Amino acid sequence: MLIFKDLEDKEIIGKFLKEENLNYTYKQNGHYFACLENDKLIGLAKVNIRSERLTLEFLHFRKDSHDLELASALLKSLLFKLESLNYKELFSFEKNDLLDKIGFREGESSYKLVLKDFLTSSCSCGANLDE
Repeated sequence: MLIFKDLEDKEIIGKFLKEENLNYTYKQNGHYFACLENDKLIGLAKVNIRSERLTLEFLHFRKDSHDLELASALLKSLLFKLESLNYKELFSFEKNDLLDKIGFREGESSYKLVLKDFLTSSCSCGANLDE
């Protein structure tokens, strides 16, 4: 069974980052959101929070578990969580097709998603990925 949830366990996060050879160390200044399959961490997203500005630092799945649908589901779950915490926008330094399909747009000086736009898109679950 798949579960999408907040994750605060420094040891589990650190182990995942190390096993996946991600050049990233655990930092407390943010929000970690996980995808678990049968209690095994298979995907992780990290949002950095600085002065009310949220930035997606990474979204990563284990090599043997990665597929676009899981990545999309994790990202959408994260977006609903952020909106429930009254955040308005999510920024990203990385541009990619998944973020474009979810609704991230290039602005004057940033690549961002307005959460309200995501929530009011063409279907109740968020962006229409079939377009």
